[in-house]
Amino acid sequence: TYTFAGWDTAIATVTGNATYTAQYNKTVNEYTVTWIVDGVTTTETYAYGATPSFKGTTDKAADAQYTYTFTGWDTEIVAVIGDATYTAQYEATLLDGFTGFALNGDTATVTYKKAADAEDGIVTLFVAEYAGNKLVQVNLVTIDTTEQEAGTAQGYSVSLPNASTGTVKAMLLNANLVPLF
Repeated sequence: TYTFAGWDTAIATVTGNATYTAQYNKTVNEYTVTWIVDGVTTTETYAYGATPSFKGTTDKAADAQYTYTFTGWDTEIVAVIGDATYTAQYEATLLDGFTGFALNGDTATVTYKKAADAEDGIVTLFVAEYAGNKLVQVNLVTIDTTEQEAGTAQGYSVSLPNASTGTVKAMLLNANLVPLF
């Protein structure tokens, strides 16, 4: 942005040809860069042409089911030419032995990740369907992890004919019927 600062010489009484050159003060425009990391928003101001860099941490805390690894920003960081927003992206890694649970219509899919040091064996998926407070169906699905490669996650599905009209609760049990989560 340029602001008129005056003339290069003082304006005098006209006695002949004269040239006056306008003088300007230059101010570099500034823009807002917004960083979104794990739902937390941080804003900073950068001058036009500057390359922004996030000054905080991109760590995302693990939860009961996943650990998270920062993989970068949703768009490439470039020199500032206007306001910009960058959102941190993460890769989720399923914790060993835990399950992911997804319900799609009348089918439930449970993901079991076999720990690298886990012994082969049987785990049991216990799925209960409720209509209001009334238990309407219980499913026990045996999962044989013998063929599952250690350190990998595998999905197992169970049909739930009443799932669309009620509530579904699931629990993964070991061979002794002790909950794994």
